[in-house]
Amino acid sequence: MIGKTVLITGATGGIGRATALALAAKGARLILTARNPQKGQSVLEEVRRAAGMDMPQTAEPERLQAANREPVLLLADLSLLDQVRQLAEAVTALAPRLDVLINNAGVWPARRIQTPDGLETQFAVNYLAGFLLTRLLQKPLAQAQGRVISVSSSFHYFGRIHFDDLQLTRGYTYSKAYSQSKLAQVMFTRQLAKRWGGLGITAHSLHPGVVKTGLFDGLPWMYRLFRPFYLSPAKGAATSVYLASSQDEVLSGKGSGGFFIRQKTAGPSKAALNDAHGEQLWRVSSQLCGLDETGE
Repeated sequence: MIGKTVLITGATGGIGRATALALAAKGARLILTARNPQKGQSVLEEVRRAAGMDMPQTAEPERLQAANREPVLLLADLSLLDQVRQLAEAVTALAPRLDVLINNAGVWPARRIQTPDGLETQFAVNYLAGFLLTRLLQKPLAQAQGRVISVSSSFHYFGRIHFDDLQLTRGYTYSKAYSQSKLAQVMFTRQLAKRWGGLGITAHSLHPGVVKTGLFDGLPWMYRLFRPFYLSPAKGAATSVYLASSQDEVLSGKGSGGFFIRQKTAGPSKAALNDAHGEQLWRVSSQLCGLDETGE
């Protein structure tokens, strides 16, 4: 990954942090996003150590190499579309060539929360922020013939897109909202593969496993009861790291749009394979973000 630039959203804890540390150790230059500046700065220092940037002064060749991949922290609240747009502008200025974008940020509140933009929070953070950020970073991704990786979930198998009430103003449950947002990520991945494949951009989504992260903190007690049996963040990050760094032919153009579990391809849900709904979701999402609906 030396010479590659990687953007990771939601990098301050859990899978995002573990992904950042692993890719830093592989030599990638990282751009990290965070909402909390203190947590962001802490992870930034960890990434610098993982990249070997705390070497003694005598290690000049290694130090020079490390300096060329100094990590960057950008602050953004991904529940706010304006801040996603500002983030995209900052990333484009930093990285005219973006090799990998990992849409990792996610939330799972137990109650319905509406953002200032009038969006249901899980739909906004888990899906729409990544949709908008990816669309706005098309040029730097195309320059590098880059990869877009979306951290979805096996919960997408239980989801459907509620086109008549995308923001779930009626009959909200935290599991319905989470499943819808994760299904939307898989459908978006398939649309990206179809629409941007000609630019050399590939896209993949994944299930990281059930991982010990703060995602479950606001949910009912039964989710926390089994926490000791969940995967470590490092194991949960393994598929993201694989999709970002592997030269496996399965990640090439023909394999673009795939869904992965444990670093292997897996069949997505029937709902995810409904390309007519995928196209409808692209159009609606574009309208919500104020973007051109074609996005070719």
